[in-house]
Amino acid sequence: MSTLYLRAARVLTGVDNGVIKDAAVQVDDGRIVAVGPAAQVPPPADPSVPQVDYGDATLLPGLIDAHVHLTLRRGLDTPLPAVPVTDERALLQGVEAARGVLAAGVTTVRDCAARGHHAQELRDAVEDGIITGPHILASGPPITTTAGHIWPLGYEADSVTEVRRAVRRLVKEGVDFIKVCATGGRGTPGSVIGRAQYSTEELRAVVEDAHRLGRHVATHALGTEGIRRAVEAGIDTIEHCAWLGLDGETLAFDEAVVESMATQGLVASIAAGPPWEVFHQDKELAGSSRPTTVARLETMKERWPLVHRMRELGVQVCFATDSVYGMFEDFHDLSYLAQALVEYGDFPPLDVIEMLTAVPAQAIGWGDRIGTIEPGKLADLLVVKGNPIEDIQALHAVTAVYQAGALVA
Repeated sequence: MSTLYLRAARVLTGVDNGVIKDAAVQVDDGRIVAVGPAAQVPPPADPSVPQVDYGDATLLPGLIDAHVHLTLRRGLDTPLPAVPVTDERALLQGVEAARGVLAAGVTTVRDCAARGHHAQELRDAVEDGIITGPHILASGPPITTTAGHIWPLGYEADSVTEVRRAVRRLVKEGVDFIKVCATGGRGTPGSVIGRAQYSTEELRAVVEDAHRLGRHVATHALGTEGIRRAVEAGIDTIEHCAWLGLDGETLAFDEAVVESMATQGLVASIAAGPPWEVFHQDKELAGSSRPTTVARLETMKERWPLVHRMRELGVQVCFATDSVYGMFEDFHDLSYLAQALVEYGDFPPLDVIEMLTAVPAQAIGWGDRIGTIEPGKLADLLVVKGNPIEDIQALHAVTAVYQAGALVA
């Protein structure tokens, strides 16, 4: 049996904002077997058991980014749209991104659209130990309408029969979940952001076949019309959930739809990158007038009160980056997003941490194995210097990253 004993000034459990001071965690065979105050969780008697005392550091669950695009990449010095590359280079960029996000403390990601079998290949390479990276859940190509959002990556389907066929094809290709585009998107010229791409009947067909085949469903949904139909269809996670009106610009928040989400237990996955202009290392470039595809800070400030209201109405909310990597050379996109939520969005630090750990774990169907520090869970752990409750920027100060009890970064 492989045993590990860790000490830290504090452990953030991810359960009901739990904080344990002067804490210890014991791991056996990759799983947590004990967590609590060090006085109650003494080190094993066997002197050969590895013991690591991280001093005045914080131990928390490994972060989960529930909406990324590992194989898509922006230019390194600008937030411009993704750069077209060959299939081979895209896959290599995915290897680089996987390594980078793991070192930044992200131990699990959900890849929400990739070319061909790229995401499945990355997932399997990580699990087989060929490359270093987070656990990856792969959707493969998204289901979209002809000329719909991200059609160059997707499987185009225009009827109930065709969407069912697309779901079955994706399952045959080994995906972990299904991604469907309920509305147009900003990254696809010609698609209409504020309007639904599919009828409720078509979206319900996606859900029925996916659930029958043991897969959950995530939907890209910016406009309220598409969000409403996705909720009526019972889609598991509503991605972005921007509540845009038919014009694609003004807000059209619908509390009745929110209440239906809460009743059904659907999750709002607010996938929007951190405000690049605020956090980019190159402040001169960040202050330029270049166009950006990430939401500007003022736009985010306008939408965050809607997220607060959704939570008040009982909807489970998680945050994700929608990262097309390259805006931040250190791959700390999720930590920058956490910083923005606390410093500009009026979200309490412990709530933010749980919306990056426990909530997305439940949303992706892995709540029984990751997302919290509890006995029985995989020892996917992040150690950072300092105390992120007092200063959320501590999430950038990564000291160690563990996956299933193994030190990986």
